[in-house]
Amino acid sequence: MLNKRSTLFFCLAIANIIGLWSCRIGDPSSHVPKQTVTLAKTMSPINLLLEVASAQHMWDQEAIAIREQVFPSARQAMDAIVTNSSDMATVADTPLLIAEHRQPNLKLLCTLAASDHHLALVLSSSHTRPTCDGMRNKRIALAVGTTQQYFLDHYLHHDAADCGIAVVNLTPVDALTAFVGGNELDGLIAWEPQLSKALSRPGAFLAPSDPFPEVFALAYGPNSKLTDVAFRARVRRVLGHASQWVELHPVETRGLLASSQQLPTDTAEALRQRYSFTIDREEQMVLGMAQQEQWAKDKGYIQFVFGVEELRRIVGR
Repeated sequence: MLNKRSTLFFCLAIANIIGLWSCRIGDPSSHVPKQTVTLAKTMSPINLLLEVASAQHMWDQEAIAIREQVFPSARQAMDAIVTNSSDMATVADTPLLIAEHRQPNLKLLCTLAASDHHLALVLSSSHTRPTCDGMRNKRIALAVGTTQQYFLDHYLHHDAADCGIAVVNLTPVDALTAFVGGNELDGLIAWEPQLSKALSRPGAFLAPSDPFPEVFALAYGPNSKLTDVAFRARVRRVLGHASQWVELHPVETRGLLASSQQLPTDTAEALRQRYSFTIDREEQMVLGMAQQEQWAKDKGYIQFVFGVEELRRIVGR
């Protein structure tokens, strides 16, 4: 009887050891050394997947620690990977295109968001017609060399300078401060949360616009930890889980947008519906970059046109 009992206890002990061992094997963070990665970003709804990953402790599951650097504009965030002061950065298509022509070694890790209504033109008075002729001699704030500038030219179907518009080169934060706090500007190109704050100015109105497709992504440079294939896979896995979480939790997503962007709940819900938060739209982003190349060349930002195939090769993982 004693031998049977001893044998039973022995079998149970072995089963527990095997169970614990298999659980450890199933948890990537249990056998992968924790790594810290530096993220450069700006305040924008495009960061939602990153915020979900942090709030839901998804980074911990892949033994990754995130150290954030927050910049006033997406272009400045991207400059952090150009200068190797950050491992990865949130990027928009226009600044990435211009950067690739100067230093063609930045790679896309994955996309973060896409929207047809990210940017908008806000004018100080509804008496201003949002046309090339109607905006002559108006002072419009935007960040030069970014998608904001491309958006304005695209909106007008003309180069803003040819319309007699005075483009005032300001970061989004400085543009908002100047627009709301005085009469120095007649308008600005903005996105949330700056957009809602700009519209709080008495008399300000949102100019109607057609859909303007944009894709936003995470990019990394040649000296980043993300040049390691296995590490890239871990980061993509986290953001893939975050994308699934957003799809399954619309109410919680709205709440996270409201808190992170400091917006009312109804505005956050409208914002949630304007974006698609997926990680696999690299091809759409490359096509958008190729569409802007001739514009960037005419502006003098680049010297020649790569074309779709070359851009695809340059930014591909």
